[in-house]
Amino acid sequence: MRRYPVALSMAALSLIPLAGCTADGTSSKTAPSAVSSSSPTPSPPTTPIPATTPTTTPATAPPTTPPTDPCMAAGTVNSTPPPAWTAAARPPAGMRWVAGEHGLVVGMLFADPLKSAQDNKILWIVKLPRDGAPLQMRATLFGTRDSFALTPVPPDSGPGEIYPSMVPVPTPGCWILTMAWNGHQDSV
Repeated sequence: MRRYPVALSMAALSLIPLAGCTADGTSSKTAPSAVSSSSPTPSPPTTPIPATTPTTTPATAPPTTPPTDPCMAAGTVNSTPPPAWTAAARPPAGMRWVAGEHGLVVGMLFADPLKSAQDNKILWIVKLPRDGAPLQMRATLFGTRDSFALTPVPPDSGPGEIYPSMVPVPTPGCWILTMAWNGHQDSV
């Protein structure tokens, strides 16, 4: 499941290309050509060996792309106006925001950039009704099993379907927030 985390610090991702391979996966080196010799037994000509496909991947499978760090994904933090469905909550104009993986939640970032060991004020706007249910959140540090539950946010604010919250995380990093309310769920 792909998640769009809230980036609390920037991380560099470096990919090391495999030496001797081209974009289509074939070898960029050719096998040495046969050299004629004066020996009584001639050497058979040498031909390039085609690249083989691993037995676990069908030969017709599209090339795979290397995994990317979701904290570095384009569009993680948006500067454009939020989706039209957030209008009932009257989000502050010009504020940066994040969107849930399934498009069911938008977080307006009052704390920008977000910082660890501090309360980061985020206004969560949910697309589907709260119907009196609190917002439950779990923060997980990307690439680890480090996670913790945040204090539930009561459904006592308006206008619209909003949950104003403070999101503290203990350390810098890429944190994935999984949110649940009234039988709905999304992740940022």
